[in-house]
Amino acid sequence: MGSIKSFLNRIEDSSIGFGLWICTALCIIFIRDFLESTLNFSSFGEITSFHFVHFPVFFISVLLAIIISLHLFSKVEITKVSRVSLIFFWIIVLPIFVDFFVYSALGEDLDYLYIVENLKGNFLNFLNPFVKIQGVTYGMRAEIAAISILSFFYIFIKRNKIFLSLLGSFFIFVMCFSYISISGVLIGFFKFLSSFIPYLKVDDKILLNMFTTDKLAESRVTIAGLVINSLLAAVWFWRYDRSKFNALFKNLRFTRSIHYISLVIIGIAFNLSFNQYLPGLPSDFSLIRLTGVLLAIFFAFQFSVIINDIYDVNCDKISNKNRPLVVGALSKEEYLKVGMVYLALALLSAFSAGDTAFRITLIFIALYFVYSVPPFRLKRFFPLSSIIIAVQAILAFLLGYLFLEVPGASMEVPTKILWLLFFVFLLASSVKDLKDIEGDKASNSYTLPVILGEANAKKIIGISVCISYLSVAIFLPGIFGFSIQPALLILTSIFGIFNFFYILRKDAKEQIIFSVYFIYIFFILLFLISKII
Repeated sequence: MGSIKSFLNRIEDSSIGFGLWICTALCIIFIRDFLESTLNFSSFGEITSFHFVHFPVFFISVLLAIIISLHLFSKVEITKVSRVSLIFFWIIVLPIFVDFFVYSALGEDLDYLYIVENLKGNFLNFLNPFVKIQGVTYGMRAEIAAISILSFFYIFIKRNKIFLSLLGSFFIFVMCFSYISISGVLIGFFKFLSSFIPYLKVDDKILLNMFTTDKLAESRVTIAGLVINSLLAAVWFWRYDRSKFNALFKNLRFTRSIHYISLVIIGIAFNLSFNQYLPGLPSDFSLIRLTGVLLAIFFAFQFSVIINDIYDVNCDKISNKNRPLVVGALSKEEYLKVGMVYLALALLSAFSAGDTAFRITLIFIALYFVYSVPPFRLKRFFPLSSIIIAVQAILAFLLGYLFLEVPGASMEVPTKILWLLFFVFLLASSVKDLKDIEGDKASNSYTLPVILGEANAKKIIGISVCISYLSVAIFLPGIFGFSIQPALLILTSIFGIFNFFYILRKDAKEQIIFSVYFIYIFFILLFLISKII
């Protein structure tokens, strides 16, 4: 026992950084994938998203879930548990060798599948070798049994409590079973949702097909895995350092995140108002793809925020003194690592949501990069900075408008909508520069407030924002073939005039301007819904 403890302590205290850790985990995953493909001969040699997206997302999620569970039960620092878990992560290769000998001896075909039916019965009989479970090999069952046993011993060595060790081991066993039953869990989840939302009600055979056999099933399960991964990564970082987690959480720029998410939703509403195919949506299960799209735009923007902050430190020391790099909550290296996680989640989510979503997300990230990063750093120059912000708004809108990809439906975007969006956000985008005047001066950024001075810029920006609101009420009805709606025009005038006078105030807060903007978006969505109905 002393030797085992000494061995574990050496692993826990080893110097394995984030980059080495994630590369090692991915290497083990790809080796498992290669061996599995070679064994069952069903996908070896094919270059598909299953091998490079779905497979890594699944196993990274399992690994993170086990690490967090062991950390909570053993009370060992989560970084130490992460190092130990990586060493024993090789256990995922075990099923390949077990199944090679077992199925070769039995002369039976081999398939690695998710459990989708009879979850209760399969759970109770999972460790019974005399009961076969469709799609679950003896190697997979041995793998989960080994993980549970090793978890028991690790917790017992650290806590010396048998009941707690048994409880932790059982919890990890249940969790692993849930992962290999994720398709069945998702089916059960959407059956539960459909009892509250009749719109989601579909035939059981269709529901089964959507998570098991059709060409989009893999993407749907991957998106679910990315949601889980996002939550697990947040929990891991919170347990790693609560103060750093809080600094990151406060820096998520929720107002701008909601801005882009709102534009995605508006894009969907516009699409539905022009294309009446609501009854066909459940068969495409757009709710899950929408989740992927929203994850993509959220994490793409958060990655862009981190890149911008890294090159904006001198400006932020004057104008945004609570930013993580300015207060020293994280080092630049740590901050960039978080950014890489955001980037991976953004691209994987977009890829799983569809080719169009992936291309738009890439363009979104690329534009923000040249906006923030030298040698271009176009955010320093008005009106180029405003043009890029306006184009980013269009991209978020298109992400929503085009994500459905319903076969046979026209996905052509009316150009009038795009021009309206460009005009609106070109006029309104300079609002963001009002709080950064001193910092922009110090960093030689030629924004509108720097060029004109604060007093004059506030007047121009206030008028521009007011015009941007009014332009929606004037031109939006015409896009649908209606005359100007008096109620919409009056409502818009109220919002526009309020913004004009509020921006002129010395103590104007960006949060208030965004809050009014979000309320206005809500009314626009009501207008679009009325056109859909």
